[in-house]
Amino acid sequence: MSSKGGRKELLKKFLGKKSLIIESNYGRSFMTKSKFNFDYYNELSLSEFGLCPHQKDFMGSEKTMWTYRFIECCMVYTLPVTFIETPLGAEFTRGFVFYEDNHFDESDVKFNMILAKKNFDLAKERFTLNTEVVNSIINEKNKQ
Repeated sequence: MSSKGGRKELLKKFLGKKSLIIESNYGRSFMTKSKFNFDYYNELSLSEFGLCPHQKDFMGSEKTMWTYRFIECCMVYTLPVTFIETPLGAEFTRGFVFYEDNHFDESDVKFNMILAKKNFDLAKERFTLNTEVVNSIINEKNKQ
């Protein structure tokens, strides 16, 4: 996570619990932005729940708020935890199973692989290109 945008403040309540929170600019740095971060995805894939804070000072519309972390969690069978102070857009989260930080208590919430698989399937459908679309893009490019 980046320390900007009030994320540190949002994540404070998870410190000292069974949470691993690492401050990093790996995905924001020009030198590493285009490189796949195996360590990051390995840690995320070993997690049952993934914290998905958005930045508090975001200037955009609350209706269109989204974050890569939410998608990444779904793609590695990790259930997302969003933050009530920085809600993600309803259309973005529609159909997904996720928890909000104010209702998330590790002693009450149990990981469920069936729900994680449902999220994976929906994320794959919504956020990846299928073979048909890829082929049409290639064909269109070849015509040029």
